[in-house]
Amino acid sequence: MEIVNPGGLLFPREDLGKRMAHRNPLLMDMVHGLGLVEKAGSGIKRMKKSMEEYGLDIDFEVGSFFSTVFHRNVPGGSDANPTKTGASGYWNT
Repeated sequence: MEIVNPGGLLFPREDLGKRMAHRNPLLMDMVHGLGLVEKAGSGIKRMKKSMEEYGLDIDFEVGSFFSTVFHRNVPGGSDANPTKTGASGYWNT
C-alpha cells in the first residue's frame, strides 16, 4: 500500500523520524487540542516499529512528493510479481 502526500519534506531527508514540521501549525494546534491526533512527531518512529514487529518493510520516498510504502508478504505470489496471486489477475489487498 502506498500513501502519497503532494509536497516534499520541510527539512532534510536524513532528519526524517527525528524532526517534525507542520505545514499548517494553526490547524495542527486545533486538532491536537480537540484530541483528534496523538503526540505530534511520533508517527514515523511508530510506523517503523510496528512494521518491524510484524516482520514487514516500510519505505519512505522523498522528492517533489512524499510517499510511504507499506510492504507485505503475499503467500503464493510469483517471482516476477510477488504481490499478485492467482490466474484471475486480481490484486490482494
